[in-house]
Amino acid sequence: PAPAPAPAPAPAPGSQTLLFDVDNDPAPAPGNNAGGAPGGGIDLMSLFDSPSPAPAESQPDTKSSTNGGGLSGFGFMGDSPAPATTPSFPCGAEAMAPALKKQLATFPKGPEVVGQSTQSVHLSWQKVYLPGQTLITAFVSNVASTTASNAVVSLATQEGLFLRCDSSPKAQLKMKQDMHTQTINVGTLGERKTTTMMIGIFTANPQAVGTNDIHVRVHLGGAQAAECRVPLDAKDLIRPQTMTVQQYGGQWKRLGNEAKDQLVGSSVQSADALGAIANKNQMKLVKVIGTECIIAAKVVTGNKTMLPVLLHGKVRGGSIVFTCRSPSRSLSSAVISMIKAAC
Repeated sequence: PAPAPAPAPAPAPGSQTLLFDVDNDPAPAPGNNAGGAPGGGIDLMSLFDSPSPAPAESQPDTKSSTNGGGLSGFGFMGDSPAPATTPSFPCGAEAMAPALKKQLATFPKGPEVVGQSTQSVHLSWQKVYLPGQTLITAFVSNVASTTASNAVVSLATQEGLFLRCDSSPKAQLKMKQDMHTQTINVGTLGERKTTTMMIGIFTANPQAVGTNDIHVRVHLGGAQAAECRVPLDAKDLIRPQTMTVQQYGGQWKRLGNEAKDQLVGSSVQSADALGAIANKNQMKLVKVIGTECIIAAKVVTGNKTMLPVLLHGKVRGGSIVFTCRSPSRSLSSAVISMIKAAC
C-alpha cells in the first residue's frame, strides 16, 4: 500500500491569514493576535468562497459622519504633491504577481485608482469584494532608474477600525496585526518592480463607522514620499446576512440606534426595485410586503460576532422613506446614505 501522506506543517508562530470568509473560517477577536512574521501564512485559493455581487462604486457620503472623520491628526498629507508622471512600463495592477492575479481573478472589483505618481514611485489601489470582507490592494511601483532600499509603507485608519495586512512579495510587519495603524518594511524594491499590499479592513467598534478612509504613505529610500487616501463607505464594512422575517423582527426590537431619512424624486418605483439595489450593495433582501421591504446585513468584525444592520424602506410614488437600526447611529446613517446614493 502507498505510504500515508505526511501531515501538513503547522503554521509559523504569529503568522496571519488575511483573506478569509468569516462565515466559514473564524479569525481571532480583535487585539488578541500577534503580528505576522516574514513569510506569514496566506493561502488565497483555500480561503476563497463563491464571489459576492460587485457593489456599485460611489463617493463616500461626508455628511453622514458623526465620528469626527478625517485623518488630519496623522500628519500624512503634504500641501504640495510632486508632479504626476506616466510610467512607460507595466506597473500597478498590471504588474501584480501572476499567481496572485489568478487567485483574485474571479472576484468582483472596483476600478484601479492612481493615488499619486511621481518620478520615483507610482502608487495606486483597487478594491476587491470578497464574500466576507473588502480587500484593498495597494500597488507600489518603483519607477526610478535605480533600486530603492529601505522601502517602507505606512497605513492608518480611524480608531475603532483595524487592519490586517499581507504583501506580495512577502514583507515584514513592524507591529501587531489588528491595529488601526500598520507599518510594513518592504526592504529593497528593484528598478521597475512592483509590490502589492493586501489590506483587510474590519470594525472593532461600530461607533467608528462614518466617513472613513485608509491613508497610505510610501517611502522608497531617500526619495520623496508618495501618499493617498482610500475612501471607505458602508459597503466596505458590511456583508449580506440571511435571516427570516421572525429573526428580523426580534433583532429590530433589540437594536436601539436608529437613523431615518427620506429621498424625494427617486427613479425607484417599487419595493422590489429597492431590494434589488440593496442586494448589489452588500445587503440582502429579507422580504417585500406591498410598498415596503426589509433588508439585512452584518458588520465585518473579523470574528464570529454577529452585529446586525437592519434597513426598512417604504416606497411612495417617487419618494423613499428609510429607517435603519444597527449597533451605532453613525453606522445606521452611513448605510442609509449608501443606499440613497445608489437610488
